[in-house]
Amino acid sequence: MTTPDSDKDQALVEFGSAARTAREKAGKRLNEFAAEIEISEYHLRSIETGRDRASNIVYWKIADALDLDPTPVLRKVAS
Repeated sequence: MTTPDSDKDQALVEFGSAARTAREKAGKRLNEFAAEIEISEYHLRSIETGRDRASNIVYWKIADALDLDPTPVLRKVAS
């Protein structure tokens, strides 16, 4: 994994970490949650670790399912 060196990368890491924490707190396994939001386990793992960017729709799906605010990551990714 590369070290985040920009605001965009840091926003991805922070959102991914918050998503993983919320998912685990909700008692949802990675494979179950990935199926719930209709993405692959690999893609969800990559989002949770901040390695991959996702589409805005995927950020919204994750945020909605876990009661998170996607605005900070969406602002950074869009800029």
